[in-house]
Amino acid sequence: MTRVLGWLLIGLAVVSAIVAAAKLSHYRVLGVVLDQDALALASVSRITRLLIALMSPAELAQAIILCAAVPLFAIWIYRMQANTFALGILGLQYTPAWAVGWYFVPIANLLVPYWVMQEIWCANRNPSGWQYDTANRLLILWWLLWLASMVYVRFSISYTPQDELLAEMSDAKLEGVRAAFGAASAIASLILVTSLHQHQVRAASQRLAHVFE
Repeated sequence: MTRVLGWLLIGLAVVSAIVAAAKLSHYRVLGVVLDQDALALASVSRITRLLIALMSPAELAQAIILCAAVPLFAIWIYRMQANTFALGILGLQYTPAWAVGWYFVPIANLLVPYWVMQEIWCANRNPSGWQYDTANRLLILWWLLWLASMVYVRFSISYTPQDELLAEMSDAKLEGVRAAFGAASAIASLILVTSLHQHQVRAASQRLAHVFE
């Protein structure tokens, strides 16, 4: 499961980066249109035109990958916490079900899932004294990037034709930045998933070694 999730996160990072580049290219071209600069519009590079052409297919691919990655990530979190309990680590506060469930509780999902992941990280990295362990900076970076990738502001107001163009530019810029954060979040998630898997495998090996001593 970890390997499949890893490949999905790699795909999500690549596609999100393409979406970000396409949206920001679209934003720049719309600026040229707004300025009514025919010469600048004619000189738009082939790469920019290609990125804009790839925008819709890339967004579709992004949606498909997200539909597969999100439930698999939830299952992965459940299994990671279930395995942590199975290792006999004491003092754990979050059940496997709530390790996933907190992502769906409004307001609380802005912070509690980070605490859950911190518990899984510390408990598997230092099983005997995990309560006194400190969270890795990777966890903080991952959570901030995840929150940033979820932020999206859209104004649904009636515009005149020029205002509609400005609104489209604003949307393109916002979506481009959000996609960039999404790509960075996918990379951070990939590193986190890989590192946590390694910590748990190591913790399980140590547990078995103590059993057969």
